[in-house]
Amino acid sequence: MPAPSLQALKREFPDLDAKHLRRLLTSMPAVDADPAVIAWEGQCYHRPAAHERRLCAINAALNGFGVEHVQSSGRSPSFDYINMGDTYATTIIRTTGGHYAIGTWGDRVERGTYG
Repeated sequence: MPAPSLQALKREFPDLDAKHLRRLLTSMPAVDADPAVIAWEGQCYHRPAAHERRLCAINAALNGFGVEHVQSSGRSPSFDYINMGDTYATTIIRTTGGHYAIGTWGDRVERGTYG
């Protein structure tokens, strides 16, 4: 699963722990040990999927407002992203192919580059 580099994370999220974010993007043991994921799983009857747990942990690390989904418009595939409270705030985006990227969800929708 491709993920942003440590350097890109440091550049785009200078006030956050880029090494921790990179671990969350590349290591399921780090995701499963995350307090936000543990708390969420405690409320679930069935364990959430791996990508859902990863997005939960990333949301907590970014101090986001939850995980959102943009449904396919027919010309571009759907994607998930961390809601940062502003359409054009830099965030982490997960494509339907399982790739993680840094960007803004508003720019993706305007350009139609969901993938």
